[in-house]
Amino acid sequence: MSIENISLTPSSATDIFAIYSQEGNGLRQVFKLARPTKALIRITTKPMEQPLETGATIVDHRVVLPVEIDIDLFLSSTTYRTTIDEIKQLYSNASSLVAHCRSGIYDNLFIQDMPIDESVDKFGSLTIKMKLKEVLIVTASFQPVNITNRPTVSRGNISPIPATTVQKSELGTIAHRARKPNPNLRRKS
Repeated sequence: MSIENISLTPSSATDIFAIYSQEGNGLRQVFKLARPTKALIRITTKPMEQPLETGATIVDHRVVLPVEIDIDLFLSSTTYRTTIDEIKQLYSNASSLVAHCRSGIYDNLFIQDMPIDESVDKFGSLTIKMKLKEVLIVTASFQPVNITNRPTVSRGNISPIPATTVQKSELGTIAHRARKPNPNLRRKS
């Protein structure tokens, strides 16, 4: 089943928001017995601010943060045990999920948080405010460094230059001061 072929037209028989589990090459809808009532999708970046000597701040680039989706799920009093067990299983396995909603398709998600709201005024039903977070996968590539492009290659071997008499004298003075106790600092008795 391809997710692009799924229609999310609202009616009394279909959801306007669906979550799928990515198992191998296929997709399987999860939480079928739960009713999603609200989804908040956060697509954010973090600006990298740099302070200037004048006191001003500049932004020179930004970091794209993972997508976060907050979903409110309503679980009926007759089916909530089955749905909670399914959610706990997907949570403990860190299963990769796909969220399909009107604003787009978001994949590589995992369940980050799943607080369960139990209240007597809900007459045996439950609500879950689940948080999904995107996993960003980065592939690092490494290349060997070409040593002939280094600016020191053409300079050959460089030996250290011996210190002059003045430099030795200054170094001796600094070392002597470091060994000499400071009269302004007194030990507490």
